[in-house]
Amino acid sequence: MRRFILLAALLVACKEDKGPSCAVVVDHMLDVTKQAMPGHDPGALGDRKAMIAQCEKRNMPAKMRKCLMAATSLAGFGECQEKAKPAPTRPLPSTEPTGSAAAPTPTESGSPAAPAGSGS
Repeated sequence: MRRFILLAALLVACKEDKGPSCAVVVDHMLDVTKQAMPGHDPGALGDRKAMIAQCEKRNMPAKMRKCLMAATSLAGFGECQEKAKPAPTRPLPSTEPTGSAAAPTPTESGSPAAPAGSGS
């Protein structure tokens, strides 16, 4: 009996919260956009079916969908996008060229070498 209760508790704890569906998120985004842009033709705000398909194709994480559902303004949608961006990476340190990439040296006569293909 104890094992059964432990197993049931484990299964409940491991159940993943999938968040709101793409259809619910898109409907919410369209509602917020309509409120932010009163007087605009609702049909001009975007193709709902295409937006849902794009959301599903991108496999938007549940965390992002939840953030979008909590947003109450267009700026709120932007904040969700900012949160989803990975932290910027630092560029690799530059190194001085070595070997064949090093600057050409003057010829023995002291004059610079002629450019390749110059016929000199």
